[in-house]
Amino acid sequence: MEEREFKCSEETKHDICKAFSLKKDSVDILTDDYRNLIKTIPYQYLAHIIRTMEVYIRNIAPEWQFFRITCTPTNESNEFLKELACATYQEFDSFDIVYDKDMNPLQKRVCIAHELGHLFLVITKKRNYGDKHEPLSTLYGILTMLHKQQFQHKDKKHRSEQDVIADFSQMLNRLNGKPNISS
Repeated sequence: MEEREFKCSEETKHDICKAFSLKKDSVDILTDDYRNLIKTIPYQYLAHIIRTMEVYIRNIAPEWQFFRITCTPTNESNEFLKELACATYQEFDSFDIVYDKDMNPLQKRVCIAHELGHLFLVITKKRNYGDKHEPLSTLYGILTMLHKQQFQHKDKKHRSEQDVIADFSQMLNRLNGKPNISS
């Protein structure tokens, strides 16, 4: 997997301190804590669709208010799961996907999207799609990946770190009784 490290330059930290009247130590400590928090982000495959499905399920089934979807890599190489993923469904509680930790990231997304298709078909069982379950799960996976490919990063607004700081600085306008827009 390609290593990408979160960076917050000293110049950006200085700009943040200045814009929000923060101590340099506070910015350094919180930046380090944030860096530790996000270490697992590269392993959160399809997190947006997973979260969307959790909310959808909770909305259509009030008794499933604590339903969760998990995605976990195998701890070690596993011949049964080589280049695959599988899932277990615990009605009302969880849908737990396990995938081969050694798969390449794109294949992990494909397999996870397919497994999510199985869950979607289970929760929409009242619908008659008129086809077999397995190819429909694959179709759901395809739709998920097409959506990701079409919309990922298409609406980026911030062109620089200074743009990010400026947008958050606008929130300070509330302290002066103004809306969150530039003064």
